[in-house]
Amino acid sequence: PDDIMSLANVSRETSERIGVLIGTLKEWSSELNLIGRNEWRHIWRRHVYDCAQILEHVPRDADIIDLGTGAGFPGLIAACALSAEGTGKVHLIEKSTKKCQYLSAAIETAKLNAEVHNRRAEDVTGITAGIVTARAFAPLPRLLASSSHLFQKDTLALLHKGQNWKEELTEAAKTWNFTSEAIPSRSGGSGVILKIWGVQRVS
Repeated sequence: PDDIMSLANVSRETSERIGVLIGTLKEWSSELNLIGRNEWRHIWRRHVYDCAQILEHVPRDADIIDLGTGAGFPGLIAACALSAEGTGKVHLIEKSTKKCQYLSAAIETAKLNAEVHNRRAEDVTGITAGIVTARAFAPLPRLLASSSHLFQKDTLALLHKGQNWKEELTEAAKTWNFTSEAIPSRSGGSGVILKIWGVQRVS
């Protein structure tokens, strides 16, 4: 874990909060199957480090909306950094009530500035953020269709995308105008961190 955290270039306090978070995840995972049994040996590189890649693009005073949070990646990882190093807040959007119970426990245990919203992305109202994140949530066209109302003029999306990211961009561009930049993932594979901004529906 220490080697991975040094690669991620996060503060000691952020690293400590992530350690607490992973402990809570382990406690809850057997009941809720939050992480597959075979994934635990890869938890730090495949999940923590993969999510920590976005932190270099996140101002520490930013508010974040994390879509389909699930087990907390990347939303809770971002919350660890913002709570340790800044003033930003993370809004965790998750439709599963049981997963929301875990997320609330993780927030309390790791002392994170985050809030859980037990609803689908398309039903979320009353919150705004400068950054939207998502990992394994939905293909880009569906992601934008369900969450575009959460985007402000200057909102930046930081999305973990797999090997089909180019096809997703092409399909999304049929309905949406946006600017994008793909940053190769440093955690292996052919995935990218997809940056998207200036989202508007094609008129």
